[in-house]
Amino acid sequence: MASGQPATATSSSFGESVNLVVVPIVGGSVTITSGPLPTAVGTTPPPYNVTNSLASVTVSGALTGQVLSTGLLTVNANGSAPASPDAAGTATVNNVAISVTGLTPLLTIGATTVSSTSHVSGTCGSPLATTGSTTLENAVVGGTLGVGLSIPVNPAPNTVLLDLAGIRVVLNEQILAGDGLASRMLTLNAIHITLTGVGLTGGTLSGDIVISHSEGGVICGAGVPTETPTATPTNTATPTPTNTSTNTPTNTPTNTPTDTPTNTPTDTPTNTPTNTPTDTATNTPTLTATPTPTDTPGGPTPTSTASPTQTQTPTVTPTPSVTSSGGPPGTETPTASPTASSTATVSQTPGGSPTPTPTSPGEGGTPTVIATASPAVPTLSFAGLVLLGLALAAAGLLLTRRG
Repeated sequence: MASGQPATATSSSFGESVNLVVVPIVGGSVTITSGPLPTAVGTTPPPYNVTNSLASVTVSGALTGQVLSTGLLTVNANGSAPASPDAAGTATVNNVAISVTGLTPLLTIGATTVSSTSHVSGTCGSPLATTGSTTLENAVVGGTLGVGLSIPVNPAPNTVLLDLAGIRVVLNEQILAGDGLASRMLTLNAIHITLTGVGLTGGTLSGDIVISHSEGGVICGAGVPTETPTATPTNTATPTPTNTSTNTPTNTPTNTPTDTPTNTPTDTPTNTPTNTPTDTATNTPTLTATPTPTDTPGGPTPTSTASPTQTQTPTVTPTPSVTSSGGPPGTETPTASPTASSTATVSQTPGGSPTPTPTSPGEGGTPTVIATASPAVPTLSFAGLVLLGLALAAAGLLLTRRG
């Protein structure tokens, strides 16, 4: 790429960034965050020079206690292009005190000043130069895991101070990006602490703590991209919402015809014989010859006199009857029920002896004697009495059932 081709310079910085997650034994996780604070960002064209500051920062949690406290924080970002692209970022934090406390104080780091600088410059088409540095003035290390450790004023790039029990500490952490000809980016963290499941009283602690972050970069090319300064990537548990389709059952009533048998009573005609005794008196005349002596010459002349005789004769007369069993109208069937009717026939037969009745003499002087028959009392035979009793009993039973 020829010299003098358009280029873009970009840089940024911040003083502190805390991003921690506490997972207690009981209950949900708790997030402890701070920053990045303060920040300074710039991108050419045109040239820029941005400075920001913050008086102090304090970060603490219920299970962690105080994690960070600082004094004055100052940050700067500056850049120029395109003739001579140059980008730089600086961050300075005073009176730094970092504490990672579990069941006991595990690690503490303190310093009067912690600063970092990232600088990228050069000419497009030639190798781009990068410069990064970290300064820790009066830095000390303490806690159970910090025994015997020391921090130099200007540690070498990517110095690992500690990597034990889930705590990793890197000093002067430097991250390069780009091919060094068309682009170059340098990111620097003066102190970077990574925590992974560190045991606390009542839970665990994970996350990142960054002090004095700075970065600078140059991008060569016709286009002028916009660079956004970003903090050093940190391990942060971030919940990601997931759209999950949920099938909601809907109850739809369905009418299902159901055949229900219905018992319909049906009237069944029943033939019930009914005996109805009927007394019918029948007069049957009986001719009985009764001699009537007549006092005539030549002797008495018998005279025949008809005498009625009563005789009881039981008769059975069939009487139709209809019996219903509770069925619907129109289903009755008439049936003939024989009815016993007792008919008494009384025959009167004159009994006794003829009584001669004298008459006055006629012309011939012959008295006339007329025999008069005395009527007998009508009587019933034994069979007639039995039939009459049966008829009366049947009539009483029938009246009892109808009642």
